[in-house]
This record gives sequence, C-alpha cells and structure tokens, in this order.
Amino acid sequence: SYEEAIEACNTLGGDWFLSQTGANSSFRRKCLVEVGGFDEEYGYFLDETDVNLRIQQAGYELRFSPAAEVHHKYAPSSLRDKDNIPTTRYRTMRSQAYYSVKYARSGSELHAAFDSLARLSIDSKGYNRYYYEAKHVDEKTWRRLDEETEAGIEDGIRQYFSQSAPRMYQDRTIETKFKVFERELDAIDRLKICFLSQDYPPADCGGIGVWTHELATSLAKLGHEVSVVTRAATAHSTVDFEEGVWIHRIVPHWQPKRKQPMLPDIPQVTKDYAFTAYDEVMRIAQIRELDIVSAPIWDLEGIACVASGLIPTVTSLHTTFELCKPFKPEWNQNNDYEKNHVGKIIQGEKYLLKHSRFILANSESIAKEVIASNPSVDIRSKLKMVPHGITDITDAIKPVVRSDKTIRVLYVGRFEPRKGTDLLLKAIPKLLKKHDDVEFHFVGNDQLAVDGKNYRKEFEKQHSSTEWFNKVKFHGFVTNEMLHQQYADCDIFVAPSRYESFGLIFIEAMMFGKACVGTNVGGITEVIEDCGILVEPNTYELEKALDDLISNRDSRESLGDQSRQRFVDKFDSEIMAKQIKDEYDGWISIGQTSKTGEKTVGG
Repeated sequence: SYEEAIEACNTLGGDWFLSQTGANSSFRRKCLVEVGGFDEEYGYFLDETDVNLRIQQAGYELRFSPAAEVHHKYAPSSLRDKDNIPTTRYRTMRSQAYYSVKYARSGSELHAAFDSLARLSIDSKGYNRYYYEAKHVDEKTWRRLDEETEAGIEDGIRQYFSQSAPRMYQDRTIETKFKVFERELDAIDRLKICFLSQDYPPADCGGIGVWTHELATSLAKLGHEVSVVTRAATAHSTVDFEEGVWIHRIVPHWQPKRKQPMLPDIPQVTKDYAFTAYDEVMRIAQIRELDIVSAPIWDLEGIACVASGLIPTVTSLHTTFELCKPFKPEWNQNNDYEKNHVGKIIQGEKYLLKHSRFILANSESIAKEVIASNPSVDIRSKLKMVPHGITDITDAIKPVVRSDKTIRVLYVGRFEPRKGTDLLLKAIPKLLKKHDDVEFHFVGNDQLAVDGKNYRKEFEKQHSSTEWFNKVKFHGFVTNEMLHQQYADCDIFVAPSRYESFGLIFIEAMMFGKACVGTNVGGITEVIEDCGILVEPNTYELEKALDDLISNRDSRESLGDQSRQRFVDKFDSEIMAKQIKDEYDGWISIGQTSKTGEKTVGG
C-alpha cells in the first residue's frame, strides 16, 4: 500500500529513501541546522536529495502532504536555453559523481558507483550527439558538452576524495517565529470557483476574456480560491499562479472516439476543446475541490461540464452564434462551414440553454434576445442578471498633457459590420471638413476582410490624398496599457455597433470619465442610459451626435462627469464580484440540496 511504501522508505539501512525535490519540499529549521544544512560542494543537482537522506539518517521522517500543490516548470538559466537544451554539462555531472561516491558504503558499492558513472557518461554523450544531429546545437557545442561530461565526473570524484570535510552551512541567523499565511476568508466561507475562457490575459482578449479576468481576480481579492481554464499559446499545457488566480493553459486533444460525457452533434474541434477543458476541470476538482464552474455560451466551452452534471455549472450569456450570424456574411459564403460548423454550434447553444440549470446574463437585452430566439426553453426561471464590472485603474493611467487644442475621438473594436466600423468611417469625411481641430483614433483588428474587402484599406484608398487624412490614426492591436492610455487621452468615445450583448468598451471609457456615443441596440442602452448619446445605427444620426459633442465642450465635460459617476456606482469590479458571489451561493446551495447520488444531465 501507499502507507507501507512510505514507511519502508523511512526505514534506515534500506535500499530506498524518500527524496523530495527542492521545489516541492519544506523542512523544519532546527532539522536543517542539526544536519548542517546543504552540502555546498554541490554546484547544482542532488543537493536536496543529499539533505533528504541526511535528515532521515538523523532520525527524522519525511512525509508527503496530500493537500500541498506545486507546479514546477523549468526556466532558461546558465544550464539550459529556452528550449530546455543544455548549455553546459559540467555542474550536473560533477554533482552526480560527488553524490555517487559520497554514499558508496563499501568497496563493492564504490565499484558499482564507478560503473554507474561510466554508464551515465555514455548516456550523456548519446544525448549530446542527438542534440547535434537534431540541429539543436552546432558541432563545436556538441564536442564541448562531451568534454564537460568527462571533466564534471572526474572533478566530482576527485573533490570527494581530496577534501577533509564537506563545506557545510554555518548557522549565523537569529531564531524567528514562523509566519502564518493570512487568508481573507475562513475555509467555510471561501468558495472554490473555476472559470472557462479560451481568451485570457496576457493574450489578446475579447469581451469574454476581459470579463473573466476581471471577475476571477476580483473574487480572488475577496479571498476565494479561483481557477481559470484557458487555451495555451504554446505546444504544451501549463499551470501558473497569476494575480492570486490559478491559470491552467491547456492544449486540446483530438478525441474523435470519445463518448462520455455524451454530447450533442457539434463540430469535432469544439468537442475536442470541451472534453479537454472538462478533463482539466475534473483534475482541479480532484486536487483542491470545486464548488462551481462558470463557462460562456460562446463556442460551447462548458458543454461537457453541463452534460456530466457532476459539478454545478453556470452558463454565462454573451453574444451567441445565432445572434451574431446576421452580421457575419462570411459565414454564409461557405455552405459546408455554415452547415457543419455554424449550424451545429447554434444547435449546441440550444442544448446548453435547455440543459443548464444556472444561467447568468450581463444585461436584460441579451437575456431577452436569447429567450426570444429559444421560445420552447424555460430560460427565465433559471436566469440571474449581473452587469459587467472592471477594476478602476484611473489612479495609474493619467491623460498625456497636450499643448494643442485637438479634440480626440476614439473607436475601439474589430473592423467588421457588427461593430459598425463602416458607419463611422463614412461619417468622418464630413466631420473633418467642418472641424479642423479633431482627430479620429482607431484601436482594434483592422485587417479583417468583409466580402473580400478591408474597411481600413478601402478608406485609405479613397481618402489618402485629402488634406485631412493625417488626422485619422489607425493603431491596430495594442497592449492593455496602451489601450487604457488611449481611453485616458480621448475626449469622445464612439462605438456605433449594430449589436452588442453588453458593451464592455463603454464602461472602460466611462471609467475614464469620457462622453460616449453609442447605438440604441442590445446592452448598450442599459450601460449608457442618460450619461451619453444614443443613436440609431446609421451614418446620419452618428454624424450629428459627434458634431454636437465636438462643437460643445460643456456638453462633453458634463456627460463625462455623469459617465464617471455611473461607473463608480454600478460598474466597478468589486460590485460585480460581490453580486455574482451571492448568486453562486444560491446556486451551490441548490446543487447541494438536489444531490441524489445519481448522475443528472445539466450543470
């Protein structure tokens, strides 16, 4: 058994003993002092193994803590490059040889140690040759690694036999009290939450990624234990601890034959990600338990979690494929894609809405739209509404002091029909001909093609020879810090979307106290209300609203003050986190009271 194996490894004189690597171990200070601390003859490698053995020889036991969790990854260093290819062999070979002869307990064991080191040399040189043949290193480096292998082993043996005593740690410190790790909440009040979001900082994020980051970090600040499962940008999965949140970045696995949890007929690529995310959620639950999971309806990320019904799972409403489809003409240009991907995703959304026991909306608008497009499903009875919130960063980001009187108008968003980019671009020529003190700044993906054309390129082609063209600035993708600076520096924020489930960009602008111009559609009306100007999504009304604000400084400043106050009262991230936490409490309670021991479909 496990306990018997641990007991055997703690028995003095046996062939095996417990050895925990440095990243995974902690020791009582008095034990380390008693055995002399670390042997400083080790340059690198096996130093903690040496300590483990001497601690057990001193009569102490080593134990594994089931509740401890460590994710140990390598980083580039003086020993290896960013691809984990060794840059030197000397230090590890020297430590290996020193350790081997140090613990050889008899002449026969010493011969065995020498034989082991000879095999080690052969193996190391074999790897060195592989690195050369795979073109990871050049021939000069390959030869040097071989030389360092031999020199390290020879010097490690020589060092042990030539020294009178190892160089051990000399204790010169003053005894201090153990510092207790402080938690914001007691265990009984601390929720264990897992979010699914394929987008997550520092990668470029859409609204779902921004919302997930804000909610995850805000709940962590309140003392809850939060995990996020997101898509890895590398070829391997990783686990990081960032801003108080566990970030699990996963690589989806191809699983065409998998049957459980049983999913509806959705695209295989969507299944693969949903299954992989589900497996990671269950792994997290095994390690540190989970009270609740939250996943967006977009791309069906949480569909496997909902289908299994093992952990209460909330489906958060954002713009769906079904609502987005009218604004995506490129989806309809490929019949196979429209039928076998978009169509199946929409059917998957309907499955989620039917089987999800808990649904969270960010606006009444998105709730009404989703309910209207799914009349046969009772959505309202299991739905709660909490608006988005973001962290107030205005103390850190200040407007750049400008010497001129230029009025800056800012647009943030992808260049696509749904965002209404074309409406704004059509309004610009007349506005710039009338106002010579205005600049328009565009931030977001401006490389998208719509019906084979690109909005930015078409605009530049048509207007690049005009005298006002240099007053239109295209910035493309920018970092979060640069985006926030754009918000701080602008005088007017505009986003003439044809549809938005919420409109996170507006509360970002409101945080900086900016006058906002938006469209009377979707969740935008609930965000702006009377602290901005709402227009119908057409060029005429958009042009008139911008003209009025450009011409009237008092109006800009008054609306800006109102938007700032509305942000403070309604859209701060802490407000959002506390409201959603209260909803989670209720849903968790429902999940606990309804458990029967049988598997049920629906998170």
